[in-house]
Amino acid sequence: MNDGDVPTDNKYAEQAIHPFDRKNFILIETSNGARVSAMIYSIVETAKANYLNVYQSVSYTHLRAHETLANL
Repeated sequence: MNDGDVPTDNKYAEQAIHPFDRKNFILIETSNGARVSAMIYSIVETAKANYLNVYQSVSYTHLRAHETLANL
């Protein structure tokens, strides 16, 4: 990589997912449930990393997903 602004490690990503360890998945019984949980967590962490309002980000994403599915 030639860009000096890009970190060479994934320390920040590792620190972000640390609280989201295996014990949080105990109640998830299906692979689809785990997939959706991971998607929501990804949206939340992306919003936090970009200093956005988490509630508004999740609401916006949910609304857009619902509209997209309704138009299929």
